[in-house]
Amino acid sequence: MKRFVGCAFVALIAAGSVPSVLRAQSSALDRGHFLVDGQASLVSGGSKGSDGRSTSFSLSPSVLYFVHPGIALGGSAQLGHTSGRGSTSSIYSLGPQAVVYFGDETASVRPFVRADVGIGRTKNSSTGASGSFTQQVNLTRVVASAGMLDLLTSSVGIHGEIFYRRDSYGGDADTWADQFGVGFGFSIFLGG
Repeated sequence: MKRFVGCAFVALIAAGSVPSVLRAQSSALDRGHFLVDGQASLVSGGSKGSDGRSTSFSLSPSVLYFVHPGIALGGSAQLGHTSGRGSTSSIYSLGPQAVVYFGDETASVRPFVRADVGIGRTKNSSTGASGSFTQQVNLTRVVASAGMLDLLTSSVGIHGEIFYRRDSYGGDADTWADQFGVGFGFSIFLGG
């Protein structure tokens, strides 16, 4: 996992060194341009009374195309893995995504709203005194967020957002879970 995180970091740094040809565009959010975007997180946690810690890793890449200045449509993926004492959980989903940026097109800081829907699966495994247990469940994930994009150059930006996510689980267990959170990531704009 350390190798993967290191490779992702190097890729983001390399993207900031995109040739100046790609930077010679009037606006990063113009029609015909592409947006390669993503967030990653690594969390380790424990609690009082627990004899172990859990570690979670998630990655959310997306690729979008600007169909109109400030409006991009495309697809996204969510990948995640959590492991702790005697249990693991992994999740993946794929689906469409839309982003709308607001404000003056020459501004370097732009507010935005984002929405995406993902269809996927989650797998939970645990081992205990009574044996091993594995469950796979279908997943529908809906995410809505609002945030700010800061263009560091004409082709690379960082963004922060607040989000609401609702996961609906099907199959053996008809249930749902929701989360409010804060996310940060990188955005790379490629000329059309």
